[in-house]
Amino acid sequence: MKDIINVKLKTQTVDFISYKTDILAVGLFSDAREFDKLNKELNKKLDGAFKRLMGLGDFKGKEGTNAVVYGNNKTGAKRILLVGLGEKKKATMDTVRNAAANAAKTSVELKAKTMSSALHAAFGRQFDLSAMARAIGVGTYSGSYRYDEFITENENGRLGSLTVELIDRFGENKRAQERTLNRDCHRQSPKLRPNAGKPAGQCDNTRQNSRRRKRFGTRIEETHLHRFR
Repeated sequence: MKDIINVKLKTQTVDFISYKTDILAVGLFSDAREFDKLNKELNKKLDGAFKRLMGLGDFKGKEGTNAVVYGNNKTGAKRILLVGLGEKKKATMDTVRNAAANAAKTSVELKAKTMSSALHAAFGRQFDLSAMARAIGVGTYSGSYRYDEFITENENGRLGSLTVELIDRFGENKRAQERTLNRDCHRQSPKLRPNAGKPAGQCDNTRQNSRRRKRFGTRIEETHLHRFR
């Protein structure tokens, strides 16, 4: 029996284009008339790969869909995962959560060790950043579960852990994300404080945490769970 995948979530302020990661997840709306700033930069670095992909009709930005574009020597990411967000006018927090689950599921299937999420960039100021960080966290945990604990080891090829980073270019956004993640870690009862004293932005769900409970296929503190119900 294989352990449930261990997901670690943290924040980073980085250069989107040059940051080294197995997968860089970005979002795209189906009704977007043009690429947002990040996708425009990535498309340029990838010599128009996004535009060609969409021109062929292989990716239309529909919610629940995705497409993988391989990086090159101009990008730090080995793969760029385009995640469909559907129509922008219909976007809700569920759109953010489902997009994060989509990205996490694909990352596990591709056996990625690290996935950097820049999904929030597509929404601009449409939603509160802290709320989006929480939605991405919940979606990441749910999407990473594979229902494979009882498959024998030699038949189970997935990795045992996935590190997911919520990345942003701006320090103030990083602080907002960290406040959200750390609030969920540190606002626990005195008896359930395995994350107390950890560096900002490093809330995880490792084996040492007390009173673990299975939810979305990952181990999360019971006091951590009630915030998402």
